[in-house]
Amino acid sequence: MFVSEDWTKSKWVEKADGKLVREIVMDSRYWNRVQYALSVFQPLVKVLKMFDAEKELAMSHIYKAMEDAKEEIKKLFGNDEAKYGEYLKIIEDKWNYQLERPLHLAGYYLNLAHFYIDHEIHNKTEFIDAMNQCNIKLNPDLEVQDKVVMDVEKYRFSLGSLGKEMVHGGHTLGAARHICARRPCVYYI
Repeated sequence: MFVSEDWTKSKWVEKADGKLVREIVMDSRYWNRVQYALSVFQPLVKVLKMFDAEKELAMSHIYKAMEDAKEEIKKLFGNDEAKYGEYLKIIEDKWNYQLERPLHLAGYYLNLAHFYIDHEIHNKTEFIDAMNQCNIKLNPDLEVQDKVVMDVEKYRFSLGSLGKEMVHGGHTLGAARHICARRPCVYYI
């Protein structure tokens, strides 16, 4: 742009603002910073594209995509929290305010694609707390709440009718686990 005939004939070539812009854009440090910014935001753009997709997307998949994006950003900074911490704080603040709600966490937790693949999910209090909050809100009756808790445990360990062929596309839970490992599932209880 700055070596083109259009630029050399423009009124900006002699103005202080034009010279300053040319100096900035021609400096390799500027382009290094642009590349750096693009690297940081690329994982987030992937998540935004998921929101923009034509087909409906389950919230649990968006949640997983955000977790993956944050991990990608951490890796970009060599897992050095002093370098990535400020970026992740901004992301977390926006995410927690806008989207991280108990119902979304419960949906992530119960989704076959995560429930049986992410073996640590059952130890994460954020998901257990979200399940409990949803259970209490949706079921004011204590007996129903207890039944839901027992059913979730049956689901977790594939017990009783939850261990047999189910309405998960006609697959057993074992088969569903393998299918979900290969492609996103949208099956829910």
